[in-house]
Amino acid sequence: MKLNRPIIYIILFALAILLFNIFSYRTGFVDSAEYINVAKALAGLMNTNVFMMHSIVYSLFLAMFLKILPYLLTLKLANAAWLVLDAILLYKITPNNKALFIWIFSPIVYYSATWINQFMPISFLFLLSYYYLKKYEADNKTFHLALSALSLGLIISIRVQMIIILSIFLLIFLYNKPLKTTIYYILFTIPTASILLLVDYYYFNMPFYTTISFFGSVFLDQSRKSFFGYPEWMLFPFIISPLTFLLYKLNFKQHKREIIFLISFVVTMFVIQLRFFLAVAPFVAYLLSKIMTKKQLITNTLISIVLISVITYPYFLKDTEEQRVIQDLNAIKAEINPAVAVVTNGGAYSFPALPTSYWNELGPRYIWSRDLELYLKGTPEYRNVEFNSNPRLDGDKIVKIIFSASSNKDPLLTKDFLATNPYFILNKKEFKYDYSTRQLTIVWRGELLIDNVDLVKCYQELCVFRKAVI
Repeated sequence: MKLNRPIIYIILFALAILLFNIFSYRTGFVDSAEYINVAKALAGLMNTNVFMMHSIVYSLFLAMFLKILPYLLTLKLANAAWLVLDAILLYKITPNNKALFIWIFSPIVYYSATWINQFMPISFLFLLSYYYLKKYEADNKTFHLALSALSLGLIISIRVQMIIILSIFLLIFLYNKPLKTTIYYILFTIPTASILLLVDYYYFNMPFYTTISFFGSVFLDQSRKSFFGYPEWMLFPFIISPLTFLLYKLNFKQHKREIIFLISFVVTMFVIQLRFFLAVAPFVAYLLSKIMTKKQLITNTLISIVLISVITYPYFLKDTEEQRVIQDLNAIKAEINPAVAVVTNGGAYSFPALPTSYWNELGPRYIWSRDLELYLKGTPEYRNVEFNSNPRLDGDKIVKIIFSASSNKDPLLTKDFLATNPYFILNKKEFKYDYSTRQLTIVWRGELLIDNVDLVKCYQELCVFRKAVI
């Protein structure tokens, strides 16, 4: 069977994504550790309490692959497959190969290729939803309206925060439709949007567990950055396509809804990270294909290749902090092999790297330093904000709203835990150690002091301590 050129391009693109994931060393992106560790836990490959703040629906999807092949590469490839599906969808819905070429050489594709995150499936589902909504407008078939709504509902289950921008999308694209159409559309989203509630209820006995967890954490965390808090925001006009500015050439009468939506998308992204733009990247590639000339396409491709080389060059470096931490972990396993160790559940790669380093075995039981700190303080709550009505008029009651997050106590944390002489595995950025007093201070969102601690050994990035026998 003779393959046409677009199919060959897609096959070559899939091969490029495969090789990119095989030879790239970088996995320590924002939130990746959460999705990886939750997927491992769902696949039965973790023996440590896992940090989770987002919907676990995507991690549940990834866990199915881990049950077959329990390796990090399995997750990377299952995640990156969405990029290939995006290419196939663009080929299907456009009359020429321009959208396919824009996508294959889009810098954001390679920027995100090894980044395990929820925006990978969202990028595909959003374009699919838009495609079927346009088909419904063309043929008025309820089946196409249903497929659009089901795709949108699944996005909500994968990342509930997208409900804000998706509501804007529906407002823009359904505002001139009959009320009956809007009601049908909303009803059609319910089956797939309910997956999040069902999964939360099954695993946590609380339908809105991850939704409350996320919005509560955002509300309680006052350290989150604004739009300009991330230096990478300056790349966003070029990250999908170096010639994204050509969108101004779109016929406004024909594409006013698409243009208004894209402007709304950027405006509503209060915390800008480039991965967020992956959600609409195939959609932008589709729109650019309508106005980009062959000469502009060649220019776009050449500039994109340069940008891709610059942006992804660090992914292939061996001597990085992430790689040194992994090397340290392998050395610790070979030389010390602790059964139980206290680690920080936060910065400096300790949280991301430690649990994700073991695949064919469960590895040590990790105790989060935050849980140990709360246990020693005798309180399970680590975040608590309370609002009182504070009435000016004397009434019969005061209304309170309390936002609280409590630690899920590790079963190993008993009154005799420190007497078991546990190990501490800490990044050099996360502790202070006084050799004269043998006092270890864990520095991560506060300070936790542990007395009578001996330094076992320091490696490139990590140091191992052990509580001494008293």
